[in-house]
Parts: sequence; C-alpha cells; structure tokens
Amino acid sequence: MADIELVIKIPEGLKNDFELEQWTALSCMEMKNALEKATPLPKGHGKIIDATFALEAKITKDNIGVSERTKGWNEACQAIYENASAIIEADKESEE
Repeated sequence: MADIELVIKIPEGLKNDFELEQWTALSCMEMKNALEKATPLPKGHGKIIDATFALEAKITKDNIGVSERTKGWNEACQAIYENASAIIEADKESEE
C-alpha cells in the first residue's frame, strides 16, 4: 500500500499523549477528527517552504531592461528557494 503525506493540525497535548502512549478513547477520537480534516499533499510535490521567508527576503528590482529585470527576478527567486529551509521535503519518489 502506498504512503500518503498529510498535513494535520492537532493540539500539543494530543501529540504528547501519543508520544507517551497514553491513548484514551477521547484522544483517539480527537486524532481521528484531525486526520479527517488533514490536507493531503499531491504526489510529486516540490519542496514546501515558508512563504513568509520568501516575502521577507527584501528583493529589489532596478530600472533596467525588461529581459534583464526578468532574469534578475528569476535568479532572486531561485536563491530564495535554495536558501529557505524545507518544511516538507520534495516527494522525490514521484519526481520522475
């Protein structure tokens, strides 16, 4: 059976309960509800980064020609992507 990557939001206490193997009927129901609300990541997704990092990178564009500006912008975006810490690594198994 294939793996599924999910993004879920759970209370910290629930995470602690599961780490300490203190499962209760209530904690299992909370986890079930969280899993039902989870966001599946698409197969073959790229590296997921913090968008705030990218927005705060303070890239400036100068008034040179359009092609040079576009090239500079693309290089700046590439630098942001390469320097941003991954929140979730790329799905390399599906990147073929």
